[in-house]
Amino acid sequence: MVTKEAFVIRNGILAKYMGKDPEVTIPDGVTYIGALAFQNCPGVVRIAIPDSVTAIGRGAFSGCTGLTDITIPGGVTEIGSCTFSGCVSLKRITIPDSVTRIDASAFRGCVGLADDAGFVVVKGVLYGYWGKDTDVTLPYGVTEIAEGAFARCEQITSITLPKQITRIPYGVFQGCKGLGEVVFLGAITDIEMCAFRGCENLTSVTLPHSLTYIGDDAFSGCAGLTIHATVGSYAEAYAKENKIPFAPS
Repeated sequence: MVTKEAFVIRNGILAKYMGKDPEVTIPDGVTYIGALAFQNCPGVVRIAIPDSVTAIGRGAFSGCTGLTDITIPGGVTEIGSCTFSGCVSLKRITIPDSVTRIDASAFRGCVGLADDAGFVVVKGVLYGYWGKDTDVTLPYGVTEIAEGAFARCEQITSITLPKQITRIPYGVFQGCKGLGEVVFLGAITDIEMCAFRGCENLTSVTLPHSLTYIGDDAFSGCAGLTIHATVGSYAEAYAKENKIPFAPS
């Protein structure tokens, strides 16, 4: 049985869990699970969160490799970055509609949450890919891609992004050495830093006219890349400024 002495709680904030029990019930009255509160507690299998909790901090459960399932109560509105990062055994998670914000990399490395095709999708956001396909099309219902979701998936040779995707986040395809084709079906507006960094097989990409921003090092390491875009577009100006070969599309 977990005793209150196993928790470090200050003014309603759970700062640290010090116990060793596999099943943990957080005391009622806690309103915030602090950053790294359960970090690297591999023996924890289940955690019961009280209705009094309204937010979960950065990396709160990161590295809990034994955690298998968890239910987020209806009062929670925010889940911080890397909250469940490295929770490789997590197979079931219930997230209520009250949650309006889930920060970057919240489910990085949660291979247990992957569907049959290898996608980790939570509330419409694609957090990771663990499949083996070389030609990848995002599943129906995905509206956003998280940072680094496909990073170092070296087997991927082509990917098709559906029309609802309008932003390519930081490092999303970084290190995808085999990636040679990217198809944008939607009106992409932003390609963030390092998005395609190290995609050494990406020699040609057609960028849409809707594009208004490309971050630093977005295509660094893409040797021999040619950018195809409409004349007068932001993509053309970017290509010329960064001395990347340009071809009118």
